[in-house]
Amino acid sequence: MEYKPKGRRPAAPANREKLPAGIRRGENRRIYVDFQERFLDGTAFRRTKDFDPEALKVALNFLARAKAEFARGNGVGEPETQDGVLTVAAWCEHCLTVAMPAQKNGKSPKYSDESLVNFRQVVQSNIVPRIGKIRIDELTKAAVADLISALPSDEARAKTLYVLTRVMELAESKGKRKKGTNPCKGVSPNQIRRPDRAKTRPSNWREEPA
Repeated sequence: MEYKPKGRRPAAPANREKLPAGIRRGENRRIYVDFQERFLDGTAFRRTKDFDPEALKVALNFLARAKAEFARGNGVGEPETQDGVLTVAAWCEHCLTVAMPAQKNGKSPKYSDESLVNFRQVVQSNIVPRIGKIRIDELTKAAVADLISALPSDEARAKTLYVLTRVMELAESKGKRKKGTNPCKGVSPNQIRRPDRAKTRPSNWREEPA
């Protein structure tokens, strides 16, 4: 048997392009992104798109967004509880990190990343400090009305009521509250807390006779 000395493998061409998994070049050097994964519940996740040959940076950004979307989950799983008690604060956190990012309008996300950031600010500033410790299934319309009326501006009231309404809709759809029990329904964002007249009257106040 003829001995053939072991030699090094031929070096790859110096101009050979290294692309991450999920990206390849096809005909005419067009760039194709095909990111495929599967969630723990078995649901398939796939994002595909093709780009012009010079648009590698754009394609890489698309792949990064696809990976981030997959990492956020598809709305499955259970929120964290304390001693088995699901609070408004814990449910809001679950909605912002799991449920809301997975919602779709057709093939597009229902909420943009910017919207989710704004929602989180509303939750942390207005909702959690006031009603965060209430059990999700014990939040009442009166508590929501008190929360909204106590906020300092029309903008804060409108944004807070919008976010809380969406969160409570998810609580119903995910079985955390009974259907038709959304405590935000019927609460107006224009509702402003009015001072108790009896507490604001001077000590020498006398009612005029009718």
